Formats: sequence, C-alpha cells, structure tokens
Amino acid sequence: MMAAFSFVACIYFPWWTITIAVAFISIVLHQDAKKSFFAGFFALFFLWAGLSYWISMNNEHLLAQQLSVLIIKMKQPLALVFMTGFVGGLVGGLSAVVGYYARNAMD
Repeated sequence: MMAAFSFVACIYFPWWTITIAVAFISIVLHQDAKKSFFAGFFALFFLWAGLSYWISMNNEHLLAQQLSVLIIKMKQPLALVFMTGFVGGLVGGLSAVVGYYARNAMD
C-alpha cells in the first residue's frame, strides 16, 4: 500500500512526495514505531530497488556500471541498485516514524 501510493505520488509530483505519502499512510495505519519504520523501509526499499533495476536493465546496465565504478570502484551495477534501494528505504522508514509520532501528537 505504501509502495503503490508512493509510486503514484511520484508520477504526478516531485520525488520527495514519497515522504508525505508514507507518513500519511503511517498515520492512518495504527502500528508502533518499530513496525512503522520497517513497513516504510521495506516498501520503499523494494520500490526504489525494483524501479532502479528496471531502468538499469532497459539500458543494459551501462549507466549503472559506470556509476558503480565511480562510487564503489567495482563494476557491480547490482550493488548500485541495492544502494539506491537502501537510500529509498531509509527515507521511507524515517517518514513512517514521523507519521507515527504525528498520529501520537494528534491523539
């Protein structure tokens, strides 16, 4: 649900709207902080990793290979996909925790 809502939000709005989408869903779903973090983390980890893999696969991993050589000094495009997913996961997890604390502040 978080991944789908974030994906739709990114189609029509800037990339950072994923934080608003995940925080809103975390407000609506009543979970504790730990569950909220992991739900947001895994939702956006798989969304960003999947999208970056799909984009990379469509251009035969050319850009990902070159960037992985620049960033991690190895020709590992899948490592770059994993790092992209990890960054997206952190953004999603922290946004979900913000939503959890916002719901607690409203109660």
